[in-house]
Amino acid sequence: NAALEAADTKAKEQNAQIVDLGQKLNRALASKVEELARYRSEFFGKLREALAGQRDVQVVAVCDCYGERRQIAQDMVNQTYGNQDCKQYLDMLELLDRKDIDAVLIATGDNWHSGISILAARAGKDIYCEKPCSKNVEQSLILRDTIRRTGRPQPSLMHGAPSRS
Repeated sequence: NAALEAADTKAKEQNAQIVDLGQKLNRALASKVEELARYRSEFFGKLREALAGQRDVQVVAVCDCYGERRQIAQDMVNQTYGNQDCKQYLDMLELLDRKDIDAVLIATGDNWHSGISILAARAGKDIYCEKPCSKNVEQSLILRDTIRRTGRPQPSLMHGAPSRS
């Protein structure tokens, strides 16, 4: 009976430690989510400012794997233009298949930049990609070669920070 009580006490202590660790993790994640939300808000704000002055450019589609961010982006675009013409995409390949889209802005996690840029180049799109455009030299060379093979007039790829490009 004493061994069971000791095991029970130890299990309760371990459970308390797990709960405490879970709470710390939740606080850390919440902080990161807030940081990401601030960054996205700044990005969308800068994008809205850039769009407002462009008479020869119109955003017609947004793509994001997260539904909430897709909706925020679509709402921002529709509000900017005063219509409901912007379409949401979960699958970037569907967006890249659209013949009426000339260019894409890639604002994903860094690991996705070169891969999506390569797909966009193969689809015949002009590309603005947040930096870095790749994670290593090999990806950069593949992206360069893909752009060259498209035969599109240069520059068809631009990368940088939205606030400085």
